[in-house]
Amino acid sequence: MWYNFRMHIQTRTTLALAAFLASFGASAIEFAEPRNVPPLFEPGVTPRSEAGWRNTRRPELKKMLETEVYGRRPVERPPHLVFSAAEPDAVMMDGAATRKRIRIEYGGKYGTNSFVCTAFIPRAGKPAPAFVFICNRPPAENIDPTRKVKSGFWPAEEIVARGYATVAFHTSDVAPDMQHGNTRGAFAAFEDVERQYRSQTAWGALSVWAWAASRVLDWIETEPTIDASHVAVIGHSRGGKTALVAAAWDERFAMAVSSCSGTGGAKLNHVDLPDSEHIVLSISSHQFWYSRRYTRWVNLDAQAPFDQHMLVALIAPRLVCIGSATEDYHAGPFGEYCTARYASPAWTIFGKKGFVSHGFPEPESPQQEGDISYHIRTGKHDLTPYDWNVYMDFADKHGWRKSAPLVRLPHRGKSLEGRFHPTYASVHDAAASRARAVPAFLRGSVMYQLFTRMFTPEGTFAAARAKLPELKADGVGIVYLTPHQLADDDPDPRFWSGRQKACRLNNPKNPYRQKDFFAVDPEYGTKEDLKSFVAEAHRLGMKVMFDLVYFHCGPKAVFLAEHPDFIVRNPDGTPKLGDWAFPELDIAKPAVREYLYSNMEGFIRDYDVDGFRCDVADMLPVEFWEEGYRRCKSLKPDVFMMCEGLKGDDQIAAFDLSYGFYTQWTIVSMLEGKSPASLLEKAWRAQVRDYPRGFHWMRCFENHDFANVNPGQKRKEELYGHPLNAAMIATCFLLDGIPMLYNGQEIADARPHSIYANRDHGKWCIDWSRANDEAAVARRALVRRLTSLRHAHPDLFDAPVVWHPVSESEKAFAFSRPLPDGTTLTLAVNISRDTVSLVLPGGRSVTLPPHGFDLHEAPL
Repeated sequence: MWYNFRMHIQTRTTLALAAFLASFGASAIEFAEPRNVPPLFEPGVTPRSEAGWRNTRRPELKKMLETEVYGRRPVERPPHLVFSAAEPDAVMMDGAATRKRIRIEYGGKYGTNSFVCTAFIPRAGKPAPAFVFICNRPPAENIDPTRKVKSGFWPAEEIVARGYATVAFHTSDVAPDMQHGNTRGAFAAFEDVERQYRSQTAWGALSVWAWAASRVLDWIETEPTIDASHVAVIGHSRGGKTALVAAAWDERFAMAVSSCSGTGGAKLNHVDLPDSEHIVLSISSHQFWYSRRYTRWVNLDAQAPFDQHMLVALIAPRLVCIGSATEDYHAGPFGEYCTARYASPAWTIFGKKGFVSHGFPEPESPQQEGDISYHIRTGKHDLTPYDWNVYMDFADKHGWRKSAPLVRLPHRGKSLEGRFHPTYASVHDAAASRARAVPAFLRGSVMYQLFTRMFTPEGTFAAARAKLPELKADGVGIVYLTPHQLADDDPDPRFWSGRQKACRLNNPKNPYRQKDFFAVDPEYGTKEDLKSFVAEAHRLGMKVMFDLVYFHCGPKAVFLAEHPDFIVRNPDGTPKLGDWAFPELDIAKPAVREYLYSNMEGFIRDYDVDGFRCDVADMLPVEFWEEGYRRCKSLKPDVFMMCEGLKGDDQIAAFDLSYGFYTQWTIVSMLEGKSPASLLEKAWRAQVRDYPRGFHWMRCFENHDFANVNPGQKRKEELYGHPLNAAMIATCFLLDGIPMLYNGQEIADARPHSIYANRDHGKWCIDWSRANDEAAVARRALVRRLTSLRHAHPDLFDAPVVWHPVSESEKAFAFSRPLPDGTTLTLAVNISRDTVSLVLPGGRSVTLPPHGFDLHEAPL
């Protein structure tokens, strides 16, 4: 029999459950709605915005649950964290999956320890979404890495067949599941276990196991075959409690799955279910799961100022699955169902549905219309293949295994602000997704775009190589080398872009219209010259990034003789000319993709290049770049890729950086005097709004496109003056992401530039003869100061940007960068021709001259 207790039915919601129970022969079964449930929001106060929830109420709830229930962690990501192969990788499941056994070693003040996780990853050629499984049952019987013993508790074969990866670890490998187990495992690495008692608010085993799940996610972020932005954490019973804590504490998890988790998990305490688990029962046998302070609430469940809907609400706006079983009265299915309902309002803050309920469901009838899924299954306290498929179905409903269609989004009006949105539609929800982690060296790096044609009078790799020590002395860490590939020299103007015709330099060779992706253009030198350039940069400690131009090719591309089908053709067989009047590559063809992948791989093998800037990358399917990234990473683990494009999917599994076009357009408009200073903050906030959390930007306002002028036209340095250009450079360096300098900006070069100019056409190049002029010396000093700041404070890459109100917002802007080490950097910029006075945080007054700026560093 199920549920042998009495309650009073108060709402229609419970009628379906009562009828269902009667079918099982349960007697005198009545249900009451929860009473006196602690409010999710402060009484009378409903957060009106995502910021109000994230910055105020969410931290309050998290702190209360840490203190009263789960305990406070002494550390999040530990100072010592190392991933290594516990065993060699193996192809398993009849070739369908790669098995990886990863040892995760961690350490803190009191020692080091480790645990091993087992991953099965589909061999499907694209990053797979994943389920991190917290196993609390005997490992040999339930998560056997050899697959000689298989269990429905972890149906790894079925998970892989559905296109998901799964990574399992056992709780006892992290911390013992027993009283007084807090003297071993992860506890012993971070706490003084010689003390007789844990402190009242120290973390319990649930929090420790959840912490371990986050360390598994840390490893996943380094694994290119797994989509780190689509990772669910799942557990059963005590593992289900743990899964909810893991996702509530770590917002990188995109979904939490709780199976029959009961008290301390998904069951609401403020509901009268006499025969189910209560705090007193959970504490009496498993006090070590919780903080010692949790014992205060024994027999006072209904009086506690917290409840489990608050824990689930901390996961908003991400996905949550709660599963119950008809014979699992101990876990309290009706209480778990109530938690889904009472947590739901947190999702409305983000404009989402939360839990859409049509009354307590019949068994095997999942309710999955919103962002919270609830189902009840016929049977006992267990996690079954049926449950797993319900959870994978829910992930499928939310597009975890789909690619975004290439749907171009229209501008929102004629103003500059109307351009502040992604260029193409994305399958990833910005509020619920997160960009993947980047290689560590990027965080403190400064990029320099070196356009070989105009970098020196000679326009060669050899001449550029001789000047690399100067770039190193300026603090440059990454040299972005513009296209070196053989350019198409077809003189037919039908295949020239409009800009190429307008420049009147009559150079048929556009570096971005290529004839041979594999050959070095002799204009710049030989293959050996290019190798020497890269080798010299490496000797100086700099990295080199090549330009990839894969959307189109030249009309005389060398591969067209053997492969005329490599380009898109019109019905009459003529080449389809895409943007810029160049033949468009047919990237949908596997043979074309393999051709281009071999090009990328060849650059790594032949030149030891470190990364790629990908031209108009968002005009190609993101999965093309994802596969390219995986292949390159297998050859060079710290390879990096930068996207010229604006699409929310780009940094999930393909790119490390994207062009910060919103701020780039705004800075150029401010230079021209067309936009107020306040627009920069709007542009920055629009990028936060439109892209996944943790998205990484390259900040600049000059590059080969923006500096491209025609004869008789002037560059920004000459048009707007050196002081204002210097202020904009400082802005790019102080914003989040990575700053990029363009050819000659470090000496305030004002000579005209064009991608069509070289030693034979226009003879345009950087005027190095004036490198010792007053303006050039001042600019170089500024650049070196700014690069030193980026090197000294790598957290500028992703530390918060705090914007400050200013009295004359059309003329000036100001923002600060509070860093983890206690340092705060504040930049104030005057874009006007007037003197402007500002009062900054702390009462500090600043008077800025016309086009002036103030950079203030407040140490710890």
